[in-house]
Amino acid sequence: MSCIAIMQARMSSTRLPGKTLKFIGNKTILDYQLEQLSHCRHLDDIIVATSIDESDDPLAEHVERSGYKIFRGPLLNVAERFQLLLKDHDCDFFARFCADRPLFDYRLLDSALQLAQTESYDIVTNAAPPTYPKGQTVEVISRSLYLREYENFVTPEDFEHVTHYFYRLDQEELRIHNLQCSDGNMNHFNLCIDTIEDLGKIEAIIQQTGEDLSHYTWQDFVRLYSDLTPQ
Repeated sequence: MSCIAIMQARMSSTRLPGKTLKFIGNKTILDYQLEQLSHCRHLDDIIVATSIDESDDPLAEHVERSGYKIFRGPLLNVAERFQLLLKDHDCDFFARFCADRPLFDYRLLDSALQLAQTESYDIVTNAAPPTYPKGQTVEVISRSLYLREYENFVTPEDFEHVTHYFYRLDQEELRIHNLQCSDGNMNHFNLCIDTIEDLGKIEAIIQQTGEDLSHYTWQDFVRLYSDLTPQ
């Protein structure tokens, strides 16, 4: 069974414009996350899905220079962007990511992919409900399920957030497995980048770890984050 990672990215973020290509040390935020995903043992391909808007031209050029695949679709209808991509790329599952999570622990994805590939699940996630830190979200979804149900998307949230539709369905209709954090509810920790303050905290963490993040787990990142923001 095959799985591709689809990372949705754009330069026109409202709270922190251009954050995807902001540098921390010698790498961009996007570079860190792509490198983390490249360590996944059960992943067959990685594709960055951005828009056809000219504001995303620098993003597309950066991705291609870095040796990763790029797909371009609608700017605001992100769900359609995924639908068009999935029509062109045959796979059994896809894993959805946002490009603001440089500290993502690729081991979480490996665990979810292993479950998806060995059990009869439509979706394997840790977001229903979320108990892992923000920035560690995993969503592995059946390609055939997504393409079949896309025509039923109706709300603005469905089209903006891609997977929102599935979580508001009757859960008995779907085979969803939710991964619970064994350390308790850690969702109050924010390891993603939405604001300039978030960027400063992540930069401080990477200054301590160095730019190769593959040796660190999400628990390591939480400990370093806690040192920066003592309770």
